[in-house]
Amino acid sequence: MTRREFIALDGGWGWLIVCGAGLSSMFIVPVSQVFSMIYGNKFEELGISATEMSIIMNVNQAFGMILALANVPLLRNYGYRKIAVIGQLLYSSGIILTSFATCFIHFIITYGMITSLGSTMSFSANMLAVNTYFNEKRGQAVGVYMLVAGLGQIFVPHVISLILSIYNSEGTMLILGGMTLNHIIGALLLHPIEWHAKRVNNAENKSESIKTIGDDANINHQMRKLSILGLRSEDVKKSSAPRAKNKFLLMGMIQQVAMILDLELLRDTVYMTTFTCLSFVLFVELNFNVLMPLILDELRFDMNSIATMLSVLGIADLVFRGLAPYIGEWLRQPPMAMLFFSLVINLISRMALIFTQTYVATLIVSISLGVAKGFRIVYMNILISTSAPLEKFAAASSIQNLGNGCIMLIASPVLGLIKDIAGSYILCIIFLNIITLLILIMLLGLFATKYIKNRKKLNTFYELEHVCKKCDFNCQ
Repeated sequence: MTRREFIALDGGWGWLIVCGAGLSSMFIVPVSQVFSMIYGNKFEELGISATEMSIIMNVNQAFGMILALANVPLLRNYGYRKIAVIGQLLYSSGIILTSFATCFIHFIITYGMITSLGSTMSFSANMLAVNTYFNEKRGQAVGVYMLVAGLGQIFVPHVISLILSIYNSEGTMLILGGMTLNHIIGALLLHPIEWHAKRVNNAENKSESIKTIGDDANINHQMRKLSILGLRSEDVKKSSAPRAKNKFLLMGMIQQVAMILDLELLRDTVYMTTFTCLSFVLFVELNFNVLMPLILDELRFDMNSIATMLSVLGIADLVFRGLAPYIGEWLRQPPMAMLFFSLVINLISRMALIFTQTYVATLIVSISLGVAKGFRIVYMNILISTSAPLEKFAAASSIQNLGNGCIMLIASPVLGLIKDIAGSYILCIIFLNIITLLILIMLLGLFATKYIKNRKKLNTFYELEHVCKKCDFNCQ
């Protein structure tokens, strides 16, 4: 069968795709980062404990990730443009409804679930669009996308600080909900690739062509080709025993689900190891980001100072998102090595934050945290992009999000319990640093495994070369 394929543009309208994806993601990360700054005092008035606050913020990060596997068939059937628009509508609706929340359950449903589902759908669609339009320049495109998306981290904290000085927490959240509706403009820029690229009909072309993930005709053909249970009716009729029928039905359903969701990726050892490390990295980083305003408040900085430090962190993050791909190329280091480097800087910077006492010292720590964050975001996304073939990218991203969500939900009460018991966020930083240290050890183990495998391959090559030199036949 001939499969529809399109040649990656690596430029042209692809750069507008990058800008549109960045625009539609501009508020998502900053809003989650300053949420604790908006509702920190309000939660105390409502009687919501630090443990419950930690659960709310982690459910916001985790719920959409757990449901991310549903994005695979959605992206295939409807394409990234429609899913991006729907995701933005859900995200804005969740923010607006959160402004009316007065209890723990209300926050969980509106901010924890609806907002999370919208942001995850939007992010998956944006990443798929960028990876569809770029092949050779994919690293640069991901870096620019993260650069545009990071612009919000510079001005959003100051906007929040200004709005909070005029309105209360509820009014601030309602205004933010209206501002996030502008993300739909960016989502509408995500044109399907068939609008701009050449189509090639070649079943054997696997080089630089890319496949349209949202190709409705191809998916419908596959769904018609396979029955809903993955079995032919004749096979079931041939089985006379009820147990055999049930077994066939169950196996067919499992195979069908695995085929639709591309769960065969779970057999890839390299992908699973990378997946585990990245899941724990994301847990540490997201929790530290949402806790940082509270940590700075505990260090007795005022609202304007906290906003300035978050903006400085955002500027450093933004600059190094753009520089990270070029620095990695100049150092000739693989993405995993650059991620390791960023985690070391993060670990040292978080430890330094515990001992800082002055405004200038805290600003310096914020800059180093921003540098590490810029490298981490770029190379995490590059690792996810390169850990699986393009036709399985949606599934790889969704499986990654599922693991991230499960880890966050399981560990969500831990940081809040530490704060409630110890009465300070300092122990939370130490806990996150311990997890980061364990991640670094896992990455070192992965490096050692790859080194041993490459060494064995090199020794085999030298042995073959030695044999060929003694061979009388001309192998040239």
